[in-house]
Amino acid sequence: MSGFQKFMVKMISFYPPLFFSGIRIRRTQGGKGFKTSLRVRWWNRGIRGTHFGASLYAMTDPFFMLILMEQMGSGYVIWDQEATIRFVRAVKRPVHAVFEISRERVEELILSAESGKPLRTDFSTVIKDSTGETVAEVFKKVYIRKKGSF
Repeated sequence: MSGFQKFMVKMISFYPPLFFSGIRIRRTQGGKGFKTSLRVRWWNRGIRGTHFGASLYAMTDPFFMLILMEQMGSGYVIWDQEATIRFVRAVKRPVHAVFEISRERVEELILSAESGKPLRTDFSTVIKDSTGETVAEVFKKVYIRKKGSF
Protein backbone atom coordinates (compact mmCIF):
# COMPACT_ATOMS: atom_id res chain seq x y z
CA MET A 1 0.00 0.00 0.00
CA SER A 2 1.38 3.40 -0.97
CA GLY A 3 1.99 6.21 1.48
CA PHE A 4 -0.95 8.13 -0.01
CA GLN A 5 -3.28 5.15 0.49
CA LYS A 6 -2.21 4.83 4.13
CA PHE A 7 -2.76 8.57 4.61
CA MET A 8 -6.20 8.36 2.95
CA VAL A 9 -7.30 5.50 5.22
CA LYS A 10 -6.09 7.40 8.29
CA MET A 11 -7.98 10.55 7.22
CA ILE A 12 -11.18 8.61 6.48
CA SER A 13 -10.86 6.86 9.84
CA PHE A 14 -11.07 10.25 11.57
CA TYR A 15 -14.08 11.49 9.56
CA PRO A 16 -16.50 12.32 12.43
CA PRO A 17 -19.53 10.20 11.36
CA LEU A 18 -17.27 7.14 11.11
CA PHE A 19 -14.91 7.88 13.99
CA PHE A 20 -17.61 8.72 16.54
CA SER A 21 -19.61 5.63 15.59
CA GLY A 22 -16.56 3.50 16.38
CA ILE A 23 -16.13 2.28 12.79
CA ARG A 24 -12.68 0.91 11.96
CA ILE A 25 -11.39 1.09 8.38
CA ARG A 26 -8.64 -0.92 6.72
CA ARG A 27 -7.52 -1.53 3.14
CA THR A 28 -8.13 -4.99 1.73
CA GLN A 29 -5.30 -7.27 0.65
CA GLY A 30 -3.51 -5.57 -2.24
CA GLY A 31 -4.87 -2.14 -1.29
CA LYS A 32 -7.65 -2.09 -3.92
CA GLY A 33 -10.64 -2.08 -1.59
CA PHE A 34 -11.75 -1.42 1.98
CA LYS A 35 -12.89 -3.45 4.97
CA THR A 36 -14.86 -1.82 7.75
CA SER A 37 -15.69 -3.22 11.17
CA LEU A 38 -17.81 -2.16 14.11
CA ARG A 39 -18.29 -3.34 17.69
CA VAL A 40 -21.32 -2.50 19.81
CA ARG A 41 -20.42 0.15 22.39
CA TRP A 42 -22.62 2.13 24.76
CA TRP A 43 -22.49 5.15 22.40
CA ASN A 44 -23.44 3.30 19.20
CA ARG A 45 -26.05 0.78 20.20
CA GLY A 46 -29.77 0.99 19.63
CA ILE A 47 -32.51 0.98 22.23
CA ARG A 48 -32.48 -2.86 22.36
CA GLY A 49 -28.71 -3.03 22.90
CA THR A 50 -27.93 -4.17 19.34
CA HIS A 51 -26.12 -2.35 16.54
CA PHE A 52 -27.74 1.01 15.74
CA GLY A 53 -29.01 0.97 12.15
CA ALA A 54 -27.49 4.33 11.23
CA SER A 55 -24.06 3.12 12.38
CA LEU A 56 -24.45 -0.01 10.25
CA TYR A 57 -25.24 2.14 7.24
CA ALA A 58 -22.44 4.62 8.00
CA MET A 59 -19.90 1.78 7.84
CA THR A 60 -20.87 1.28 4.17
CA ASP A 61 -21.40 4.85 3.03
CA PRO A 62 -18.50 6.24 0.97
CA PHE A 63 -16.45 3.21 0.03
CA PHE A 64 -17.60 2.23 -3.48
CA MET A 65 -17.37 5.88 -4.49
CA LEU A 66 -13.86 6.17 -3.00
CA ILE A 67 -12.66 3.05 -4.80
CA LEU A 68 -13.95 4.39 -8.12
CA MET A 69 -12.40 7.83 -7.54
CA GLU A 70 -9.05 6.19 -6.85
CA GLN A 71 -9.23 3.67 -9.72
CA MET A 72 -10.74 5.93 -12.41
CA GLY A 73 -8.72 9.04 -11.64
CA SER A 74 -9.57 12.72 -11.57
CA GLY A 75 -11.12 12.88 -15.06
CA TYR A 76 -14.54 11.80 -13.78
CA VAL A 77 -17.32 13.13 -11.58
CA ILE A 78 -18.28 10.33 -9.18
CA TRP A 79 -21.03 10.58 -6.55
CA ASP A 80 -23.04 8.24 -4.37
CA GLN A 81 -26.55 8.84 -5.65
CA GLU A 82 -28.83 6.35 -3.95
CA ALA A 83 -28.69 3.75 -1.20
CA THR A 84 -30.89 1.09 0.32
CA ILE A 85 -30.18 -1.00 3.39
CA ARG A 86 -32.13 -4.11 4.28
CA PHE A 87 -31.71 -5.20 7.89
CA VAL A 88 -31.72 -8.97 8.19
CA ARG A 89 -31.04 -9.59 11.87
CA ALA A 90 -30.16 -7.63 14.98
CA VAL A 91 -26.94 -8.67 16.69
CA LYS A 92 -24.59 -7.57 19.44
CA ARG A 93 -21.53 -9.31 17.96
CA PRO A 94 -18.84 -7.40 16.01
CA VAL A 95 -19.73 -6.84 12.35
CA HIS A 96 -17.74 -6.17 9.17
CA ALA A 97 -18.22 -5.33 5.49
CA VAL A 98 -15.90 -5.61 2.49
CA PHE A 99 -15.85 -3.27 -0.53
CA GLU A 100 -14.04 -4.29 -3.71
CA ILE A 101 -14.51 -3.57 -7.41
CA SER A 102 -12.66 -5.67 -9.97
CA ARG A 103 -10.29 -3.95 -12.39
CA GLU A 104 -12.39 -5.36 -15.25
CA ARG A 105 -15.52 -3.66 -13.91
CA VAL A 106 -13.66 -0.36 -13.52
CA GLU A 107 -12.43 -0.59 -17.11
CA GLU A 108 -16.00 -1.27 -18.31
CA LEU A 109 -17.19 1.82 -16.45
CA ILE A 110 -14.42 3.94 -17.97
CA LEU A 111 -15.41 2.77 -21.47
CA SER A 112 -19.10 3.47 -20.78
CA ALA A 113 -18.35 6.94 -19.41
CA GLU A 114 -16.33 7.85 -22.52
CA SER A 115 -19.62 8.42 -24.38
CA GLY A 116 -20.07 11.56 -22.29
CA LYS A 117 -23.48 10.47 -21.03
CA PRO A 118 -24.02 10.15 -17.28
CA LEU A 119 -23.82 6.59 -16.02
CA ARG A 120 -25.54 5.15 -12.97
CA THR A 121 -24.25 1.81 -11.78
CA ASP A 122 -25.17 -0.50 -8.92
CA PHE A 123 -22.99 -2.06 -6.24
CA SER A 124 -23.85 -4.14 -3.22
CA THR A 125 -22.25 -5.57 -0.12
CA VAL A 126 -23.31 -7.46 2.96
CA ILE A 127 -22.62 -6.69 6.56
CA LYS A 128 -21.76 -9.89 8.41
CA ASP A 129 -21.24 -10.63 12.06
CA SER A 130 -18.25 -12.42 13.55
CA THR A 131 -19.89 -15.83 12.92
CA GLY A 132 -20.43 -15.09 9.22
CA GLU A 133 -24.19 -14.53 9.52
CA THR A 134 -25.64 -11.76 7.33
CA VAL A 135 -26.79 -8.78 9.41
CA ALA A 136 -27.72 -6.39 6.58
CA GLU A 137 -27.59 -6.06 2.80
CA VAL A 138 -26.61 -2.70 1.31
CA PHE A 139 -27.32 -1.58 -2.26
CA LYS A 140 -25.68 1.55 -3.68
CA LYS A 141 -26.17 3.45 -6.93
CA VAL A 142 -23.17 5.50 -8.02
CA TYR A 143 -23.30 8.32 -10.59
CA ILE A 144 -20.34 8.57 -12.99
CA ARG A 145 -19.72 11.17 -15.70
CA LYS A 146 -16.63 12.15 -17.63
CA LYS A 147 -15.61 15.69 -16.60
CA GLY A 148 -16.40 18.32 -19.20
CA SER A 149 -19.32 16.38 -20.71
CA PHE A 150 -22.97 17.21 -20.07
